[in-house]
Amino acid sequence: MSQHSLFTAPSGTLERELADVLRASRLDERQASAVAARLGWDGRGASTLQQAALAVGYTRERVRQLEASFRDEVPRDHYRLPLLDRALRAVEECAPDACSHVGIVLQERGISGAPFDPTGVLSAAGLFDRPTSASIRRGLVEVAGAPAPTRTLVANARKLVSARGAAAVVDLARASGVEPARARRLLELVPDVIWLDEQRSWIGLRVPNTRRRLDGILRKMLAVGGRLTLTDAEEGLRRSYRPVVLPPAILRSLYDGMQWLDVDARRGEISTEIELDRSRVLSPVEERLAAMFVDHGPTLAFAEAVELGTEIGLNRNTVGYYLTHAPVIKTVRPGRYALRGAAAYEPVAA
Repeated sequence: MSQHSLFTAPSGTLERELADVLRASRLDERQASAVAARLGWDGRGASTLQQAALAVGYTRERVRQLEASFRDEVPRDHYRLPLLDRALRAVEECAPDACSHVGIVLQERGISGAPFDPTGVLSAAGLFDRPTSASIRRGLVEVAGAPAPTRTLVANARKLVSARGAAAVVDLARASGVEPARARRLLELVPDVIWLDEQRSWIGLRVPNTRRRLDGILRKMLAVGGRLTLTDAEEGLRRSYRPVVLPPAILRSLYDGMQWLDVDARRGEISTEIELDRSRVLSPVEERLAAMFVDHGPTLAFAEAVELGTEIGLNRNTVGYYLTHAPVIKTVRPGRYALRGAAAYEPVAA
């Protein structure tokens, strides 16, 4: 921060109003800049002692002393601060929302000359005894007693991601009663959120991890099929017992980020050059069913597959469930099934 930047704010702005308070104190310009950086009165957000010291070339201890002296000596009842009062009302009206957005609102309402981080507003409110129920936590402005849409958004996200592997922001916003733009801002502050596209319209969660789930299902299918069409891969992901349900464009962007996966856009296929050990990537039931299809396929009717499954020691209900939910098996037509993928064999109509 320039030593003089604090005092070049346009007149009639919150920056200038707070700068005037500092100018009226017994601090020189460099000292005032250090205190402004520490309190966030320059609009850039409150700083640590170390950050404020580095900004103007002081030691941490010197900044601490300057701040303490200013707090002790500033006449709290001496100043009329109408822009601070307007800013505080605006912060409370915006909450709950991201600090970055609230800062933009302060500029849009003509209160500040540039986006003004609300931490500076709250530090000034505290110093001049302005009562407020607003607080800031992890980049989020909150108001005591107000609804907490972030919690609702995350709860709905966990439900959708658990069921489908991912969630669209518009769906989460609708379910949570929040407009999509605000939902996106709030979700950007959640550490567990993983953005799946550049537009930030689809999210996954670290627990459960969307990419890990996608990776595991693809490895199962490619261990059996060796090569898959993009359509076949999407079908397998959707029918998995822990499905991943995403638009093709989002899936394609995720495929591109997997170093072990080869994507042939011209042919519309995915494959891999790494050797996938079926015994490591398939469950014991999937492995036995895959061997059954290789021995007795290429296609099997439902009743036929159930009968063969019982002969190799599988429960009838288990076989029925896996026929309709295992990603390594595909439905050729209603009631008839085959292994998924080109390398297993080419399914033929029975």
